[in-house]
Amino acid sequence: MVKRGEFSLQLNFEREAKLIHSLRTEQNKVATARVFLRSLFLVATDHNSLSEDKILSAFRFAINVSAEGGPSFRTAEMSWGYNADDWEISFAGHSREIEFRAVHSAETQIYECVWVKNLDLEDGDKDIFIDLRDGQLVPNNSVDEGNLLTDLEFLSTHQNAENLRRRPLWAKLPEHIDLEVSSLLSFFTSDPRKWEFWNEWYQGYLTGDPVEEVLEYHVSQIPEAIWDEGAEAIAREIEQIRKRLAVERALSDLKSGLIVQATARYGIGGNNPPERIEDERLSGAITLIWEAEQELSSALEEEKPARERIEAVLKKLMAGCLVLTKWLGRKADLAVDTAIATAIKQGGLLVGGYYALDKLIKAIEDWLPYLP
Repeated sequence: MVKRGEFSLQLNFEREAKLIHSLRTEQNKVATARVFLRSLFLVATDHNSLSEDKILSAFRFAINVSAEGGPSFRTAEMSWGYNADDWEISFAGHSREIEFRAVHSAETQIYECVWVKNLDLEDGDKDIFIDLRDGQLVPNNSVDEGNLLTDLEFLSTHQNAENLRRRPLWAKLPEHIDLEVSSLLSFFTSDPRKWEFWNEWYQGYLTGDPVEEVLEYHVSQIPEAIWDEGAEAIAREIEQIRKRLAVERALSDLKSGLIVQATARYGIGGNNPPERIEDERLSGAITLIWEAEQELSSALEEEKPARERIEAVLKKLMAGCLVLTKWLGRKADLAVDTAIATAIKQGGLLVGGYYALDKLIKAIEDWLPYLP
């Protein structure tokens, strides 16, 4: 770690430059994302003086860099990218009033974070954590600690960008970074109602156990209008996304847990309705479940399906499940759980299918309060 008054020397720049030129686009994308993820440390150095909207803006920027599919991106609201030559590798990005810049050269590595104090004023009124002109003399400027080179070497050896995502941002978290990051995480835990996801998300990258990519992607795609409402609105939207993803997973489990039409008399989840069977009540239950599964699949193609539509699906699933439970219990003349364990296949249902149906019903019940 660089001491106050010393210069933050950049070692092995030639190796960094050679590697970054040799990697594929998707490899450079994840390496670039990790540069900006480490740059979030700069927000931690003075988060007490930042408003919630600026912290949210910084993290919004970082999650977009992580979730998008390329090392560069540009819109009116957000941009990032890098430029590399034989003398310098520079990274730059912004999200509204937050800017991040990092420079690696043969002489030094310098990181900075800039935020606009007042959006109504011109560019001249900004507050700066680290200034490129004197950043070499500030201990907190020592952000990278050799980890970009480590990332690039890992990518050149293993060739798998996804595996790098599951490595801690720092091989060994330096003390000055550890103290500030701990302070930021404490800020998040002080109001989990607003910041629980961001605490989990950032911790995941720090430890090499990131949140699932599909969740990260959906959070990055939250509409601009919701971001403008602030941290509490974003927290609610993230919870809605989690609930929806749980429904989608449960629906997938239901489909795979049922015997498909091609191999069973009473398939559910195929493209055709189940065949009619002797037990009229069971036939009706299976038909209800099949119809509900089809209707739910269709509803999930919409960004915001109507609550009434999902409620109608839930009623069908619950009605079908009730009849099915009673039927299984009667057929085995045993307690319901024991009956299920015997895996009576006369209704075309596997053991996993019944439990998947129950799981789907619970997931929909949890999701409903978040629907318009």
